[in-house]
Amino acid sequence: MPLSKKVFLACLAFIIGVAISPLFKGIYFLPLLLLPLILKKKSLFIPVFILIFGLFYYQSFQPDFILPLFEGEEVTVKGRVIEDDRDVIQVDKLNRKEINEKIIIYTDGNLQYGQVVELTGKPVLPDSEFKNYFLQDGISAIFFDPEIRMLSQKRSPGYYIYSFRRELKTKISKGVDFPESTIIKAILLGDRTRLPNRLQDKFSKVGVAHLLAVSGTHIVIIAGVITGVLSFLTFKWKTFLSLALLSLFVFMVGAPPSAIRAGFIGSFFIIAQKMERRADSVRGLTFIAFLMVLINPHILKNIGFQLSFLAALGITLFSQKIYIFLTARKRRYKRGLLSDFNDLLTKFFRKVPEFISKTISITLAAQIFTLPLVYYYFGNLPFIAPLSNLILAPLLPVVMIFGLISLFLSFFIPEFLAFSFTLVTVRIILFLIELFYQLCLLC
Repeated sequence: MPLSKKVFLACLAFIIGVAISPLFKGIYFLPLLLLPLILKKKSLFIPVFILIFGLFYYQSFQPDFILPLFEGEEVTVKGRVIEDDRDVIQVDKLNRKEINEKIIIYTDGNLQYGQVVELTGKPVLPDSEFKNYFLQDGISAIFFDPEIRMLSQKRSPGYYIYSFRRELKTKISKGVDFPESTIIKAILLGDRTRLPNRLQDKFSKVGVAHLLAVSGTHIVIIAGVITGVLSFLTFKWKTFLSLALLSLFVFMVGAPPSAIRAGFIGSFFIIAQKMERRADSVRGLTFIAFLMVLINPHILKNIGFQLSFLAALGITLFSQKIYIFLTARKRRYKRGLLSDFNDLLTKFFRKVPEFISKTISITLAAQIFTLPLVYYYFGNLPFIAPLSNLILAPLLPVVMIFGLISLFLSFFIPEFLAFSFTLVTVRIILFLIELFYQLCLLC
């Protein structure tokens, strides 16, 4: 067996072990060691051993947090804001004692990245439903409406990233009216704070609510779209520019841990374009996932991680097949309505620019692979969802591309002019959303 395949199987066994660990209590998984003997296959011993190591690794990986010990008691903590969307604080002092933990606060105040604050309040532990959501980012406790005292402002690189992001939000608001501006902010910057509830409900009813959330899927799709748009360049220049643009997007959304993880997977996807065999790409992707799970096994339960991994897997395995299906003239069906439709589809995609066909292929491959997981987590699958995703999902990268170009132009020309094409695309999306929504009401 080739070494690459052995490494792939070992990584996969470890990931499976971590995934199924919650099903086992204590050391009841040890009888699994007998599996190779029962099946009389010695070659299974190492994979089974690594799987068991994954089981044990997950159960032993419990952060040694201090703040949960003070649940319900009033404490004073000092720290620095490291995410101003979720108001995450990196705590370095608890009642004047040094610690190193993260907390998340819920307040009506407006915190900004880099602010050094002192908080007085009562730490609350997340319930079982959200426990893993916080553990994956190393968050130990929640504070509801604590007393906040601003101490100073640290101007680290992250401060300038968030300041630049706030400037981009202002430019979008100046160039585009409400509610279209909220959609552009949600798609480009991950800001859903002012998105109307009624509009979110319509997106949800037609089965495309995930298009408004900057997720792992978005970032991996962006990686694929960038490589498609830059396909006319040499591999060296395409890789360099793709990685640079992907990094820029991760910074634009505030560089939260979820975006950084997805960006890491997207970066691998960009580099993996050089790999000649899909099997090598899949093995490489699995190895990246193994490293992430090794650093923090709780990440495996992260929805964003699951979506970004599946999106990258779908693009790797099926985007080229979809592209060939859309552009190849090979006859697949007997003469009839289906054959005529196939001919019409092929003629259309052979006339449009190549990057458009590749963008649609990449988007569809990612959406097809992630759609079941999206609706497993976010609700039932509306009957119209497959059609709405087929039509609306390819418009997502169009908004992203036009939006990025618009943001760049807004520094040189009036905002309303810079965002004109982006606004048209968003209004087309809103028109289609309304159309699908009315169809849902009729049925």
